Amino acid sequence: MPKAILNSKLPKNTLRENGVGFTLLELLIVMAIIGTLSSIGIISYNHYKEKAKYTVLVLNLDNLYAPIILCLENGEELTCFKGDPCVNPIDEFDTPEGEPLCPSDLVNVWPEVSQTGYYYQNITSNPNDKTFRIELKKTDGQGDHFITCTESETCEYMYGPR
Repeated sequence: MPKAILNSKLPKNTLRENGVGFTLLELLIVMAIIGTLSSIGIISYNHYKEKAKYTVLVLNLDNLYAPIILCLENGEELTCFKGDPCVNPIDEFDTPEGEPLCPSDLVNVWPEVSQTGYYYQNITSNPNDKTFRIELKKTDGQGDHFITCTESETCEYMYGPR
């Protein structure tokens, strides 16, 4: 090629020829990597958020153990609605949240569980042998989730797929 053509001042088509900037392909690859990482982060965040709600729920229920045992030792049954004994199964929309645990206990109330997606399903108690059972249920797209708390001071989690 003649030197005149090589040295001519032709307009540069891209900034890359000057050694400055990024090509479109490089920018698309970076955007794909950022998108993939952010989607993984969002999925992990949602999982941790659900796990935190469950942990708070179980801690609230665990804190009820002593007041419930005290109620049963006084010979009283657990109550759900304005001092009335619990009628099972409990309707999902007729919740005992905020109601007293016992007729004589106006301090301790049933904790709010609806913000976690769970609802009270069954609450039973027997003052004669000091036993109780609290069952909560949550239904989502994958199946039914159950939490059962008893006098053994533990709450158990069960999952039943649809």
